[in-house]
Amino acid sequence: MEEKLLRDLYKDRNLGKEAADKAVASCLDFENYFLPLGKIWKDVSLKELEGYLENQKREKRLTLDGLLTLGRYCYLIKNNDLYTYILRIVWNPELYENLYKRITLLAGKDLSDVLQKKITLPDLGSPPASYPPVTAEIVEALQEALPLEDCKKILTGNLHGIPASSFKEMVDLFRSEPDLDIFLQKNHKRAIKILEEHFQEDKVWFEQIITERVIQYVRENQEILSGVREGNSIYVTKIPYDPDRFLTETDPVKKRYYACHCPLARESLLKGVSEVPPIWCHCSAGFEKLIFDTLFGEPAEVTVLETVLSGSYRCRFAVEIPGKWVPA
Repeated sequence: MEEKLLRDLYKDRNLGKEAADKAVASCLDFENYFLPLGKIWKDVSLKELEGYLENQKREKRLTLDGLLTLGRYCYLIKNNDLYTYILRIVWNPELYENLYKRITLLAGKDLSDVLQKKITLPDLGSPPASYPPVTAEIVEALQEALPLEDCKKILTGNLHGIPASSFKEMVDLFRSEPDLDIFLQKNHKRAIKILEEHFQEDKVWFEQIITERVIQYVRENQEILSGVREGNSIYVTKIPYDPDRFLTETDPVKKRYYACHCPLARESLLKGVSEVPPIWCHCSAGFEKLIFDTLFGEPAEVTVLETVLSGSYRCRFAVEIPGKWVPA
């Protein structure tokens, strides 16, 4: 392994020598597991990664830090398949934890406790296909216990725990350009520039592989990574999770699969019809709401218009502009 590459990353992030030592040990463990098989990092398939993680779980050695370390190292050596796979599973237990916290907050501890006792969650490191059945069970139980609008309110939250500081550049841009329509145009150009930089530097953008085709696709639709205002609403369309494959795919099932971002529901789309109820997509709406809540400094209402779980090829939302921010 390229130990210096990993140690430099931990040094740059001020994570400390002890954390760096543990990170190196985690990567060496991975490397030594595959050494008898004649495999090196670039040769390991997703199935083989799943086998390694299952072995770690059986031996009770799998930790969040260890899984994060493998993801970081795969990013550094540009093993994008393993890196994006790890991103699809690493935070899933935390998403369920945040969902239960929100159920407790908005519907009461009793309901949250009942659901947690009734429903067994996948362990850390479980493969992507293990999550949709659990997600479906939770959503269906919520729908049985609560009115529809209460379910939507619970799901339309910040389940990823994203801090408002993540949108600092966007907020700064809005402060310098308070005209909402012009801001949305400039924000879109800013997003395209970021994609272009990742393409030129051959870097993964979050979990997305950026190509020239992807950049052109985003360039042609201001709703993607920004928004378009019509009256009192801003319309936003989510960039596909795997945008380059999405753009070239002709099979309807796989195309929807490549569009979906949700790690707790995505794999179910390969069955043709998702077992996860479409109301679950209010979680994705909550992400868009968070962006504009942060921008306006006050809550904005969001409506789900289209999602891949309901059969569309895209996820599209309408964000209602809070009264004082509506252009005259």
